[in-house]
Amino acid sequence: MDAIQAAVEGNAEELPKSIMYMYALKEQAIGLMSQPLDSQYNAGPTFEYPSN
Repeated sequence: MDAIQAAVEGNAEELPKSIMYMYALKEQAIGLMSQPLDSQYNAGPTFEYPSN
């Protein structure tokens, strides 16, 4: 997540690594979004990044 955040903040050197990480997270994200929370909603990522 640090590499992805660095790329978003403009660190171009982190971009290739962050793309690789995002593809690696694809199946986990699909699995998460397939989990029902109730009859109307499914789970999903919050897209929050805690700053240190």
